[in-house]
Amino acid sequence: MARTLLIFPPTASPTYVPLGIALLCAHVERQLGPGLVPLLDLNIWLWERLAAETAEGCAYLRYLRGQEGDFFDAAEHQCRQEAGRGPARGMAELTAQAQRFLAGAAAGPGLAAFLEEATRQILATRPDRIGFSLLFHTQLPLALALAYHLDGQREILWPTAGTGSAAAGELRLILGGASLSNLEADELLLACPFIDGLVLGEGEEALTALCREATPAVVPGLWQRLPAGDGVVRQRPARPVDLDELPPPDFRQLPLDRYFSPEPVLPAVSSRGCRWRRCRFCAHNFSFGTYRQKRPERFVAELLEQQRRHGARHFYLGDQYIDAADLRRIAEELLRQGADLRWHVMGRPTADFDQPLLDLLAAAGCRWISWGVETGSQRLLDVARKGTAVAETREVLRRTARAGIASLPMMLFGLPGSTDEDLAQTFELLEDVYDGITAMTASAFVLYRDTPFGRRPEKYGLQATEQEVLLHVGERPVHSRRLHHAELAADGSPRPPRGAVEVSLWKQRRRWLGEPGLLDKVCAEHFLLLAGRRPRVAPAGGPELPHPDLPSLPLAS
Repeated sequence: MARTLLIFPPTASPTYVPLGIALLCAHVERQLGPGLVPLLDLNIWLWERLAAETAEGCAYLRYLRGQEGDFFDAAEHQCRQEAGRGPARGMAELTAQAQRFLAGAAAGPGLAAFLEEATRQILATRPDRIGFSLLFHTQLPLALALAYHLDGQREILWPTAGTGSAAAGELRLILGGASLSNLEADELLLACPFIDGLVLGEGEEALTALCREATPAVVPGLWQRLPAGDGVVRQRPARPVDLDELPPPDFRQLPLDRYFSPEPVLPAVSSRGCRWRRCRFCAHNFSFGTYRQKRPERFVAELLEQQRRHGARHFYLGDQYIDAADLRRIAEELLRQGADLRWHVMGRPTADFDQPLLDLLAAAGCRWISWGVETGSQRLLDVARKGTAVAETREVLRRTARAGIASLPMMLFGLPGSTDEDLAQTFELLEDVYDGITAMTASAFVLYRDTPFGRRPEKYGLQATEQEVLLHVGERPVHSRRLHHAELAADGSPRPPRGAVEVSLWKQRRRWLGEPGLLDKVCAEHFLLLAGRRPRVAPAGGPELPHPDLPSLPLAS
């Protein structure tokens, strides 16, 4: 058996506990036995190190961990936010140094220190193999810089392996994770001769095979360079796993007391893929294939097991989409088992989210729903195949507020074909529901290759120009699947896309409705903790309950 170290590299949020490596560890060790999959979260280690460089950063870290001050006091939380900008600037500078290093510059002093210290931690685990788990593109520069550095340490890491192992195809340094599905993986592999392989898609089957020291030809989802280095060989994709057969994620190797929150907020998923899977703009389906879900009783038992293990009461559900019927079953199971949890979920605002259901969700601990609203124009919703209706969205947001659940509409400005009239309809919707929402996101439309909009952009009045370059390795670019684009005017001439302009117009208009409150500015885990202070609401038809212990954080005064 081969001992495989899984690393979660910077940069991700310092509040995020990595779910992917915890799931993989639990699965492999159930199959093959304990001790085969050590975990190392270099992201939280680096954030902690950057915060500790100044007295202000140390005080901020103590505050976020609940060791001083009052995390749940809105005014104090607002005042303390400035102190967090120092570590963030340090992380941004290290990422920039890594990008320059990969392009051919010498390592800056900060990056050199990171590489040496991270390597010492890796050596201490004595791994037979190292896998990097990348959930976000922001992790790519530091992950690749560290992989390059480790490639130069192969004789120390694996003294019996000899030299030139990367060229010989030996699988020692591997990249995997969801972000690989949204970039040009063949470009990445060919640009990085210090990487032995990539694993795309679900990783349970691949990691089990690697720990068993299987030959590369039987590792599902594995991509490797051809011996001449001028092409890529790909193994069959991984088979979709039965989620009910997976053990709960194992967070016990991760330092839950060191994340930047006063108590654990753990990620969880009850499904993989998207049940709706029709939105023409969505790139989230690249990571998973067939939609699958866990049985509600199995999923609730998993949450309760994490509560017993770690004292976690707050869970951020990262499912791409859970529909109303499935949420009802989860809520009913939570109540049946007497769970006392607080949780977030993403949803589409459809008519079946009626008041009794939202009251039920609130009673079962739902404290925050991120709604995929996108636009207030029915015409654009239909073009995007969102499957929602503006009138229903308006009512769902009002019902959510009545249930005492925080609403966060996710808006997408500048959808293909958007006009001034469409934008006016979006403004009308937002102004109508503004007093009942807690926060919102305002994003400009992004065109992705292999989405329905990206496959036939001209059909939707778009002209794809070039793909986004994530970084350069030497002189070789590595592209994401994002397409820079122009809009086509009535005469066929290209013009800049409207998305950024519409976002700017909304921000100007929003000032008249009230300045954004604190929850509009905090990270997901802190949002849930703050919103989770609400007590349970009364059943439908019962008296409305006050929320005396929730910080007063309205968007509008």
